[in-house]
Parts: sequence; C-alpha cells; structure tokens
Amino acid sequence: MNPCRCGFLSDPNRACSRAPDCAVQYQNRISGPMLDRFDMIIFLGSLSASELLSLETGETSAQIRTRVKNARAQQSSKHRKQAQLNAKLSADFDFELTDEANELLHKSIDKFALTARGFHKILRVATSIQNLENKDVLYPHHLAEALSYRIQSIRT
Repeated sequence: MNPCRCGFLSDPNRACSRAPDCAVQYQNRISGPMLDRFDMIIFLGSLSASELLSLETGETSAQIRTRVKNARAQQSSKHRKQAQLNAKLSADFDFELTDEANELLHKSIDKFALTARGFHKILRVATSIQNLENKDVLYPHHLAEALSYRIQSIRT
C-alpha cells in the first residue's frame, strides 16, 4: 500500500503537506491485528533519475535462485520432521540462537510490545535469513534484519 493517501510521503519534491499525520491516519485504516499477520512490512522510497538510469546491477536471478535453493536445502535438513518452508513452521519449531541474539530478542519483545504471532513471525524470517547465509545458529544481525521488516516507522 502507499505510505499515505497521495503516495508521496518520502518524496522531498512532492511531499505531502499533511505529513506525517496524513500517513498515520491512512495507515491506521489497517488494524494492528491485521498487520500482525504480515511476515514483512517494507517501506520503499522512489528512485531518483540517476538510480533508475544506473548501469550497476545486483545479483542475477540465477544467483538468487541458487542461494534460495541452498537455504531451502539447509532448512529441510534441519527440520526433517516438519520438512516445509520456514513460513509454515509451527510455533514450537526448534531454533538455536547465540546469547547475544537471545538478549536482543528479549529486549525486542518488550520494547516493541510484540504479540506471540509477531514474535514467531520474526523468528521465522530470521531463520530464513540465517539459512540464506548458511549459518547454523541465529545471530543478532539475523534478528535485527527480521525486526527491521516488522517494525513500522510511522506507527511506532
């Protein structure tokens, strides 16, 4: 969805004159329990002309496909009993995390008032990030990235 009614919240050239109130009001049309059902919420700003015309390229689709296949293979070998995508894992799935990651998780639950659903979605996304990096345990940066996809800048 757009960040506000006009869609120009983050555009300095066409910024909404009612920001940030307009964005808060517009986004509040979707209830917290509904938003809690999304695994990731990502705000994307518009691209400048130089960014659109840039010849720089990122990973190819083939490279990304290979990383995703490897991550899925790691995930399925780790969760043989449940052999499914991380997004479909039950709330009681096994995960390992470092002491630092455990501390970050505890602080985040309190700071962001995470619901049980939000907590488990963060763990699932963090586990996917962990799998993409081919790591055996969750590190703080996995959780931090997963949290960044859940915590909204407008409403918090």
